[in-house]
Amino acid sequence: MEKKWMNEVEAHHEMACDHNAYERAVMFTCLYGSQNYGLATETYDVDTKSYVFPSIRDVAFHRPLLSKELAALDGSHVEMKDYRDMFANIRKQSMNFLETLFTPYVVVDENWQKLYNCLHEKREELARLDVNRGAMATFGHMCNMYKRYLRDENPKQAAHLMRLHDVLQRYALTDEPYEDLLFKPSGLDFLKEVREGKVPVEDLKKLGEV
Repeated sequence: MEKKWMNEVEAHHEMACDHNAYERAVMFTCLYGSQNYGLATETYDVDTKSYVFPSIRDVAFHRPLLSKELAALDGSHVEMKDYRDMFANIRKQSMNFLETLFTPYVVVDENWQKLYNCLHEKREELARLDVNRGAMATFGHMCNMYKRYLRDENPKQAAHLMRLHDVLQRYALTDEPYEDLLFKPSGLDFLKEVREGKVPVEDLKKLGEV
């Protein structure tokens, strides 16, 4: 499946480049989501983020930072983000952004390889610039996700909520490499059972209340 996922990331990168032809340069495109955590099946869509540089018009006319979603024919999505958005996400210690610096499923434009390499080489340092802020951001994300779970009782959401709880504990209380706590969740087999709806809803709600 890994080769299939990489092929789809490459296709998404081409789609992002075609969409931005002659205006914005695409720096890199990477996979984010369940495939990175070992929680995806063959039926899961491959969703990606593409970081692009602002155009001259974007800068000259002070346009809002680009944030746009492109839909592929297979139902997957490319989330296009302005390169400048990276810095705000680093300050916030946003896990959703930091994931993009760790995933092995990435396509980098050859013109920006050196710049990407600088970010990639510093990824562990960037992920722990402010552990307190990162922990609070993750906890806030968990609270919002739990509220959504109480409304729809989606087992996939429950599995990701439990994964985030595991990440938060390891991030805040240990010096474990960020890459490991992000992509090697504890109790992966149990998380898969939760994702597949094999664990009763009431049991999951009790876990969420602890």
